[in-house]
Amino acid sequence: MKKITIVLLLLLTMSLSGQEKGNWLGIRGGYTSGLEFRHHFSNTNSGRLLLGYRQRGLLVHGLYEVHIKNLIPSNDQFSFIYGAGAHTGFQSWNKTEKQGTYYLTKTVTRIVAGIDGLIAVEYDLGFVPLTAGVEVKPFLEIGGNPSFQVIPWDFAFTLKLPL
Repeated sequence: MKKITIVLLLLLTMSLSGQEKGNWLGIRGGYTSGLEFRHHFSNTNSGRLLLGYRQRGLLVHGLYEVHIKNLIPSNDQFSFIYGAGAHTGFQSWNKTEKQGTYYLTKTVTRIVAGIDGLIAVEYDLGFVPLTAGVEVKPFLEIGGNPSFQVIPWDFAFTLKLPL
């Protein structure tokens, strides 16, 4: 029974690898970390929803992505991805104020919104249905702490599995 289960899992794994279209679920670990869902519209473009956590806040990002396959001519497992989108959510931070001889610290929570860019390189592992990637997602944001910020270095590692 154990051998049959292992063989079935290997066959399933082989049949899932190389999927380009469809839906993918992944994790992102970086300055903005979170869970992401990608839907491929075709082999060359997709949409991504990212539920991200940053600065004690929760953000929802929507990105449109363009995929360039065959980044290395002899290896079709690498993909170059670029795109753009927007995000919104909330962030919290502590603010300390002096009141007489005492200091009062309170938590401030504000709604934030911004625009995002994306540049990524992904590698399809091939032997398992898993894609690993490295990306940078620069963004411009208003409403947080500080009230206006531009971050060009939101680097991250990603892992994605087909659904």
